[in-house]
Amino acid sequence: MISPRTPFISALLAVGFAQAHGAVLLSNFTTSNSDTASANTDMNYWRTVRFTTPNYATQLQSVSTRLALSDFVNTPTVEFRTGQNTNSLGTVVHTMIRPTFLVGVRTYTFTTAGFTFQPNTTYSMTVRNASAGNVGTWYYGSPIATPSGLATYINTQVTFNGSTPFTTNALIPRFTINVADLAQTLTGDLTLSDTTSPFAANRNINYEIKQGTTTVQTGTVVSSSSSTPFSISLPASVTGGVVLAFDGSSFLRESRGITLTGTTTPISPTNLRNGDPDLSGEVDAADIDMVIADFGATTSGNTDVDCSGEVDAADIDIVIANFGSVDE
Repeated sequence: MISPRTPFISALLAVGFAQAHGAVLLSNFTTSNSDTASANTDMNYWRTVRFTTPNYATQLQSVSTRLALSDFVNTPTVEFRTGQNTNSLGTVVHTMIRPTFLVGVRTYTFTTAGFTFQPNTTYSMTVRNASAGNVGTWYYGSPIATPSGLATYINTQVTFNGSTPFTTNALIPRFTINVADLAQTLTGDLTLSDTTSPFAANRNINYEIKQGTTTVQTGTVVSSSSSTPFSISLPASVTGGVVLAFDGSSFLRESRGITLTGTTTPISPTNLRNGDPDLSGEVDAADIDMVIADFGATTSGNTDVDCSGEVDAADIDIVIANFGSVDE
């Protein structure tokens, strides 16, 4: 069994990579502070923000933006579309739930009953009214700030009547798209060599995932037999090359490089060599001495290297056979 959430993940959730509401797909809200320009939300006035999602699916939670309204009947909403290009509005794939609107320039948060952005897909977002006429405004910020987040910002495009081709516009609305902090899964089998099955007592094998010098994830696999399947959950935003290492009980550390894809990643079995009950990182004379000292004991400790429930000649043989092996 593997701990589903480590202190590292909890820390991420607490400090802004992913706050309690989730992660930021795209935002320029905190870098543009002054409302200096606006565009109306007429149904024929189209201004779209275009972006490409990361290489994993993300669950939409909310959109916050700056608006002012002059009509509280035909109120605007946030739409997401795919397939937009210079001559096409594209296809609506999701319409968000309107908040309660008030007088004045305010930050509004639009919510959703559920929508998932697909991986590596270009979307356009717009705020527009359901009727013609200048009934509201969508605000931009100063200084103009390029949105950033898990997604990649493309540009802001505009057409003033909904029929002439879109053109690129430098003004970028103030907004934040929040998504859930989805997890990816790393699956495989952990093989503990030179052991009997089932074990007389469980063995706790610790794991660590590092990307460069950063520790991404730590936890424990509890093994009750020579081969134990594992499933490690970690943030979907962690992609690319990492090093996965297992270590614990009388087994030497085994490290391997893997590539995370943001989704479920199966890896080949990981084999841990046996014979290091003193946890020094090397099978040496000290390990042989430890096993001999406990000879005949019925114990669940590290000197019972084959996990049979008794320290006997088989355990001594295992240590001797692996003599000279070191952590990798």
